[in-house]
Amino acid sequence: NSSVKSIELNGVTYPVTVRVEGMDIRLMDETGKGVNVNLKSGEEVVISDGTIRRLKVSGELLPTVYSLEQNYPNPFNPSTVIEFSLPVDVSNVKLSIYNALGEKVAELVNSSLTAGKYQYQWNAQNVATGMYIYELRTENFVSVKKMVLLR
Repeated sequence: NSSVKSIELNGVTYPVTVRVEGMDIRLMDETGKGVNVNLKSGEEVVISDGTIRRLKVSGELLPTVYSLEQNYPNPFNPSTVIEFSLPVDVSNVKLSIYNALGEKVAELVNSSLTAGKYQYQWNAQNVATGMYIYELRTENFVSVKKMVLLR
C-alpha cells in the first residue's frame, strides 16, 4: 500500500521521536528537505526542527535488492519506460543509454537518489532506428539491458 498519510504535529514538545513498528515507511516533511528518511520496522528518527508541523508517511514497500527492469514497450517507437529499484540511498546513480557502437546518446539520471522504485521515460525521436543498450550504474551495482527502437 503506497497511500500517503499526514501527521499533524500540534501541541508537541520538540524534539519529537517517530518510531515505526511492523512495516517499512518513508517519512518526509512537506518540503522533503528537513525530513526525508526511510525507516524499517523498529527504527526511529528524532525531529528537532520546531518549524516542521506536518509529516507525510507512505507505507511503500522498499526494494530489498538493486534491479534494472526490461524497458517497455520493447520494441518501441518513439518512447519507452525504464524502471529500476534501489534498496538503499545512493549518492551517485547514473542511467545511461548507448547506441550499438557504444556511444552515449542519452543520460536520464546522474544524481543522488533515495531508496525506492524509479521510472524514467526516454523519448528516442532524435536517434536512428536500431538496438540500444541502457545501463544503471551505482557504487555497488551495474546492470545492462538491450532495447530496440523500430520506426
